[in-house]
Amino acid sequence: MRQSRITALLLALALLLSLFAGCAEDSVTSTTAARISENSSQSDSASEPVTAEPTTAAPETAAQETAAPETVEVPVRYRLGADYGPAHNGEKISMLRLAEMPYVHPDVEQLAADFDSLSMQAMTSGDADALLAAYFDLEYRYMQFGSMYTLAEFRYSMDTTDSYWTQEYDYFVSQSPILWDKEAAMLRALAASPCRNELEQLYDGFYFSYYENYDPDADTGYLDILQQENELLRQYHALTGASSVSYAGETKLLNDWQKSDSVEIRDGAYSAFIQQYHDEIGTIYLELVRVRQKLAAAVGYDSYIDYVYDTFGRDYTPTDAKEFLSDVRTNLVPLADALYERDPALHLGYSDALDQDPVALLGTAAEKMGGSIWAAYRFMVAYELYDLSPTPEKRDVSYMTYVAEYEAPIIFINPLKHQDVYGSLSHEFGHFVDCYVHNGLYDDTETTETFSQAMVYLALANAELPEDEKAEALRMALTELLLGRIIERCTYADFELRVYAEDPETLTLEKLDAIYEHCCLDDGHRVPYPEGVRPLSWVRDDYFFDSPGYVISYPCSAVASLQICQKEAEKPSDGVAAFCRLLNYADGWYSFQYALPAAGLKNPFAQKNKTNPLVEIAAFLKEALELP
Repeated sequence: MRQSRITALLLALALLLSLFAGCAEDSVTSTTAARISENSSQSDSASEPVTAEPTTAAPETAAQETAAPETVEVPVRYRLGADYGPAHNGEKISMLRLAEMPYVHPDVEQLAADFDSLSMQAMTSGDADALLAAYFDLEYRYMQFGSMYTLAEFRYSMDTTDSYWTQEYDYFVSQSPILWDKEAAMLRALAASPCRNELEQLYDGFYFSYYENYDPDADTGYLDILQQENELLRQYHALTGASSVSYAGETKLLNDWQKSDSVEIRDGAYSAFIQQYHDEIGTIYLELVRVRQKLAAAVGYDSYIDYVYDTFGRDYTPTDAKEFLSDVRTNLVPLADALYERDPALHLGYSDALDQDPVALLGTAAEKMGGSIWAAYRFMVAYELYDLSPTPEKRDVSYMTYVAEYEAPIIFINPLKHQDVYGSLSHEFGHFVDCYVHNGLYDDTETTETFSQAMVYLALANAELPEDEKAEALRMALTELLLGRIIERCTYADFELRVYAEDPETLTLEKLDAIYEHCCLDDGHRVPYPEGVRPLSWVRDDYFFDSPGYVISYPCSAVASLQICQKEAEKPSDGVAAFCRLLNYADGWYSFQYALPAAGLKNPFAQKNKTNPLVEIAAFLKEALELP
C-alpha cells in the first residue's frame, strides 16, 4: 500500500482541484492541487472506458522539434508495485506519445456503484481471495479514472477556450470528491471484514487499521463544504482567467501586457490589475477562508492550517514553520536586503538570456549528469511528454503531473508567462526525474521541491554553455532561490499562518492588506509596485487560492536544494551525486527530515541540527553573489 494514499485518505484530502499549482510556475504552484490529487489517486483510479472518443480531438503538443537521439535506446516502462494485483504487477507498458494517449469519458456512476457493492460484500463475505480480486480490479479502474482526469486537465490547460475540455475538466473536479469518499468507505468495510486477517496475509502491506476510524456516514457536511470551496474557486478562475487590464490609456488582456519586453510595462500592468481586481478577488478569498475553516472543523481540526499541513503529510508542524521563518529572518533576510541595496530595481529570473532550444540544451546537461537523469530525459523526449508551445489559449501556469496508466510524468509550460523557459523546464524536469524513478509522486512536497529547485542549478552547471554565460546564469539561479523561493515564499507562508489564526468572521479586506504589509516588512519581501499598491498585491498570487498551505514547502526545500548547489559549485558532480542519493530516499516511506541526513544533507530546521544549515547557506550565497 502506498504511503501517500494512506495519509491522504486519513486526512480527507480536499485539494482535488488542479492548477496549482502553486507550485504556479511550478508544477506545484498552479498544479499543486492537480499533482496532489493525482498523487493520491494515481495509484488508485479509473473506470473502464464506456463512451465514444470525444468529437474534439486532443490538441497536439505543438512544435516539439527535439527528437530522441536515434542511436540512444529509449527506456522501457513497467508497472511496478502490487497495488493492482499480480495480473498487472511488472507488466510492460505500451507507451504512446502524449498527444496520442486516448481519452474516454469515465462511467463514474458505475464505478461508484461498484465501490458500494464491494463495501457490502466485504461485511459478510468470508472469501478473502474473491474480495482481494475485486479490490484489485476496482483500484485498477480507479487508476484509469485518475489518468483520464489528468489528460482532461492537460488538454483543458492547452486550450481554455475549448468547451469540450472545459466541460470534461469541470466534470472531474465535481466527481472526484464523491469517488474519494466511496473508496474510503470501501476500505473501511474491508477493514471490518470477517476475513480481515486473511486479507492482510494475502496482501502484505495492506494496513487496514488506517481506515478503521473513517466514518462515511458521519454528518459532517464535508462534501457540501468541499463543493462550496470548488464553486468559489471557479469564480476566482473565471475572474482571473482572461483579465482585461486598463493601463497607459489602453485596455488589453493581462497576458498580452506581459508579452512586453519592458519590465516597467509588465510591472505597471500588474499594478493596474491589482487595483482593478483587488476588491472582487479579495471578497472571494475572504469567503474561501471561512469555508476552509469549516472544512477543517468538519474533519476534526481546530485550525485549517493544522489540517492542511497534515494533508500534505508534513513531518513538521506550523510551530516548526514559525521557528523556521524566524531563522530565515536572522540569516537570509540581511542578504536579500544587501541585494536590493546594490540594485533597487532587481528583478528575478533564471536564464532569460539563454538563446537556445531549451529541450536540446537540457539534453546536453542530462547526458553529462547521466544515470537516471539521462534515462528520464530520453524517455521524456522520445514520447514528447511535454508542451512548450506559446499559444494564447493556454492556462497561465506551468506544472508537472503524472499519467498513471502509462507511468508517465508530463510537463506543461506556458512560455508566455514564464519567459525564462529553460529555468521553468529544468525546474519541472526535476519533478519529472523524481516521478520517473519512483513511478509516481510518492515523496512529500518538500522532498519533491528539493529535486525541482536543485535541478535548475544542476541543469545550468552541466549544460554546454560559454563559461561567462553559464556563470551569470548560475548567479541568477541562486538569486532566484534566495529571493523567489525563500524570501517571497516565506512571506506567503507567514501571511497564511497569520490569516488562518484570525477569527474568519472578523476578517476584512483592510485587515488582510495590513497583514500582508506586515509580512513583507518582517520577511524582507520587496514588491515592484507603488507604495499604495504594495499592501494589496497579495491578490495576484494564486497560491492562496489554488494551493493553500503549500508555499512553506518552497523555502524549506530551497535550503536543502542550496546545499546541493553548494556541493556542485565546490566540486563538479558532487551536487549531482547528492541529488541522486536523495532519490534513493524519495519513495514515500522516508520523511523529509529523515531523507536529508540519510542523503548527507542537513535538516533545514535549525533547532534539530548541531550546526545551523542556514548559517552555512548564508556564507555560500554571500560569496557566490559577491555580497559585502
